[in-house]
Amino acid sequence: FELEVIPQLCNPMNNMHGGAMALLVDMTTTMAGAPISRQGWWEFGGVSRTLSVTYVRPALLGTTVAVTCVLRSVSSRLSVTQFIARDKVTGKLLALAEHGK
Repeated sequence: FELEVIPQLCNPMNNMHGGAMALLVDMTTTMAGAPISRQGWWEFGGVSRTLSVTYVRPALLGTTVAVTCVLRSVSSRLSVTQFIARDKVTGKLLALAEHGK
């Protein structure tokens, strides 16, 4: 996934707001599980149990954030997905997260 940091996603310092990054974690990690869903099994993406975000460096206004999500564990009731966000141009790590559903 990729997202350009626009003014509406920024805090007063023109960095991506932490809440906007957390929303990106929630949405992309949920979508990462979509290919394995089927009727009656993860068809609605589940409900968050945990969402842990580590902010490594700011995503500046205008940055393109490149996101990688890896579904680490999935069962009939629980899943864990890892999230890695990098600056698309520099490759620098911006944030790490783990999302449990």
